[in-house]
Amino acid sequence: MDRFLDIFQLTHRVIIARSFQFYLKLVKLTSTFYTNNISSLIKEIEQGLSVVYAIWHCESVLHLLLPCRLKTYAFFTGHSAADLYARLVSDLGYTLLRPSGENGMQRQILMAKDILLTPGKVIGIAVDGPFGPSRVAKHGAAMLANLSGAPIIPFHCKARYTWTKKKTWDNRLYPCLFNEFIFLNGPPINIGPEATTKEIDDATLHLQSELNKLCKRA
Repeated sequence: MDRFLDIFQLTHRVIIARSFQFYLKLVKLTSTFYTNNISSLIKEIEQGLSVVYAIWHCESVLHLLLPCRLKTYAFFTGHSAADLYARLVSDLGYTLLRPSGENGMQRQILMAKDILLTPGKVIGIAVDGPFGPSRVAKHGAAMLANLSGAPIIPFHCKARYTWTKKKTWDNRLYPCLFNEFIFLNGPPINIGPEATTKEIDDATLHLQSELNKLCKRA
C-alpha cells in the first residue's frame, strides 16, 4: 500500500509540474518582456562574469520567465516541501543544487563555490527562503560571495498582472497570460574572502535594502 501511495504521489507531482510548465510557456508566448535594464549585465555574464543572482522568494516563479538563456544553477533547500517546485525548475532547464545525505548543506555550498569559480555561471538564490520571514534577507548569498569572490546581483521582476496564494508565507506571485514583464538589477555587492562576520552581516542588510529599492523602482 505504501508503495502504491508513493507512486501515486510521484505521478501527481509530475502531472502538476508538467501542466504548470505548459502554462508558463503560454505566458511567455503571449507576453512582452522588457530587459533593456539588464542587457549590460547579461552581456558581462555571457563574456565570463559569474554572479550570485539574488531575488525575493515571492518572485521566484516570475524569474523563471527571464527570456535570456543563461547557465543558471538554482540553490534549493533539501526540504520535501520544495520537491514540486524543484521538479518544475529542473524541467525548465535549470540545474538544481540541493543538499542530500550527511553534511549535505556543506557539500552544497562547496559545490556552489566551485561553480562560481567557473566563468559565466549564475547561481540563483531566494535570499528570504525557504520559510521566511518574507523580505528579510538571510546570509546564504553573502556566504557564497565571500567564498567564491563572485559579486551578488540584486534582481527584481515586475509583472503587470499577477495572482497570489494568500496562504503561503511569502504570498508568492504567479503570472497571468497576456502580460508585461520588467526585469531590473541593482549594483553589484562585493564581499572579499577576508570579510569579517560583521561585514557579511552588513552586506546582507545592504542586499535587503537594494532588493526593496528595486521593488519600489519598478
